[in-house]
Amino acid sequence: GRTVRLIIRAHRERAALFAHDLFSDPAWDILMEAYAALVNQEPISVVGLCSASGVAESTAARWIRKLEAEEWLVRVQDPLDGRRSWMQLSQKGYEAMDAYFATLCSALSRTKVSAMTASRR
Repeated sequence: GRTVRLIIRAHRERAALFAHDLFSDPAWDILMEAYAALVNQEPISVVGLCSASGVAESTAARWIRKLEAEEWLVRVQDPLDGRRSWMQLSQKGYEAMDAYFATLCSALSRTKVSAMTASRR
């Protein structure tokens, strides 16, 4: 969970340092936030995903609907309040994001080991 949050933070820092439209990718931001919420066992609302996307709420809502239609996200009823629903990654979304982050963490780990080995020479 911490690694995912760190990567999300780095992604947001990049957006703060460069022109936002240069790296605008709301679908990816939404998927990353949904993955982090799932890994950390935290519910996330549509509003939460919209906020994480970094774009206007109407644009984010369109992306969320598209990600739902393509079965990357699913809407889950709140068991405590039937009027409210939460968003989460579908099984397909979870497996893809989990594979991505596992590959990324593995690559970062190998890079760190290589850098440490090189510095000891």
